[in-house]
Amino acid sequence: MRILHVINCIEIGGAETFLLRLMKELENQGHVNFLMTLSQEQNNQALLAQFLKKSNAKILLKKQPENKYKSYIMCKINGLYKRLTGKEFYDNLLEKQAVDYYQKLKRDTNVELINSHLLSSDFFAAELLKPAMNVPLVITSQGCYNDFENRAAVSRLMDQIDGMTFVAEKNLKIFHETGKPLPPNRKLIYNGLERPISSDGIKRSEIGLLKEDFVVGQISRSIETKGMEVAINAVIHLHKQHQLDAIKLVLIGPENDYYKSLKERYKTYSYILFPGVALNPTDWVGLFDIGILPSFFPSESCPSSIVEYLSLGKPALATPIGEIPTMLSCDGGIGGKIIAETDEQGIPDSMAFAAQIQWYYEHPESLKEDSEFALDAFTKFEISKTAEEYLDIYKKALFKYG
Repeated sequence: MRILHVINCIEIGGAETFLLRLMKELENQGHVNFLMTLSQEQNNQALLAQFLKKSNAKILLKKQPENKYKSYIMCKINGLYKRLTGKEFYDNLLEKQAVDYYQKLKRDTNVELINSHLLSSDFFAAELLKPAMNVPLVITSQGCYNDFENRAAVSRLMDQIDGMTFVAEKNLKIFHETGKPLPPNRKLIYNGLERPISSDGIKRSEIGLLKEDFVVGQISRSIETKGMEVAINAVIHLHKQHQLDAIKLVLIGPENDYYKSLKERYKTYSYILFPGVALNPTDWVGLFDIGILPSFFPSESCPSSIVEYLSLGKPALATPIGEIPTMLSCDGGIGGKIIAETDEQGIPDSMAFAAQIQWYYEHPESLKEDSEFALDAFTKFEISKTAEEYLDIYKKALFKYG
């Protein structure tokens, strides 16, 4: 199958990194992938280059490279036409040029199906790509739909799609609110991950940690609602009130203004480490004893960091948001602990997280047991299974489209 994947950009984020993993696994299973990013200038070039070293995926441009001289001439002609007739023709011309371009891409690539990821790419694919290329469209609904309020736009989108996947039931809310039936070709599919071969990634000694340290790690986007400061306050409490000097906190995330402000504010706390961004998160997960995600991000759905913790048998401490409780569950138990307590403002209670960190530190037998549960819970996220589920949706979309 020849699949065109469309997304706003490739950056450090759950939906984006999952897409790269999915494309690689689809390629492993014999399928051909094309990638189109709508905001190419926002791509994380290091992450994209790393992916392309291991993949034969082809990058397609959103639009034909601009001929500046031709554009200048057309703009002048449009101005003259508008003065003579009072009407515009340039926008229609550009639209026709775009359709011609995507029809040519279809002929050149033999794309059989489009899979768009994230809201903006869904609308772009439905309104322009699908009509121009005349192939079925499958959308993947992530958390971005949770804050979207334009039901009319979603209603129009539903008329165009031939299948959909979603990572959490909550992501379907606005689709239900349109009053239209959901497409029968749909399925909840979690964002998958290849099982890491080993945990021989970053060594503790490389970042000043000791073998006997008890390491709490968080990998997430660097935004306030992912709860980094909740984790910080929990660990500070354990040091100041309980003198648990062996407990260390490692915070992995993009080095934006928020991350830098935390790093500056807590720079005197030697037991809190800020290594920055990770292109390969599981390289870091290997040095953790437990993972933590005190998220209160409203659109949280299926956080990749939870999957990454589970993949190496690291119990996760997390809030009951999105699909997290189900993510941690397995037949025998749960690969971590769900912490629901919040303060008066609805922010996760750092003291509740501190208590559970201390419990694991003082009860290694419980840590070992929950590590086994974590590995069991991860089996539902193995990327080979994820790809098979996507392929099932793709095949049904192709059959429906005829």
